[in-house]
Amino acid sequence: MIGNLLDNAIEATQQVDPLHRRIEVLIAGGNGELIIEVADNGVGIPPELKDHLFERGITSKDSEGHGIGLYLVHSFVTQAGGVIEVTENPGGGTLFSVFIPERPSDLTDP
Repeated sequence: MIGNLLDNAIEATQQVDPLHRRIEVLIAGGNGELIIEVADNGVGIPPELKDHLFERGITSKDSEGHGIGLYLVHSFVTQAGGVIEVTENPGGGTLFSVFIPERPSDLTDP
């Protein structure tokens, strides 16, 4: 899941000057959920794709073989009872925020 988000961030920043490319990853837990954020300062998401971003086969890339990564990420997150949010990164580009509820441990204290 994180790999798909990172791959997209790397591709999105290819048009940015190499000295200014930025990808940030946050992984945190607490308050009953796992939080994963991937932010980039790339080209952003075209407005016409925003409502269809997690549909199978949707891509902003010219090459073939794409259009399944975000679909799979969304499927995994929703199966885990979580949500994924996509917003514009304040520094330009895109911010993906994933929130997955922590599950109670199957182990009990002796």
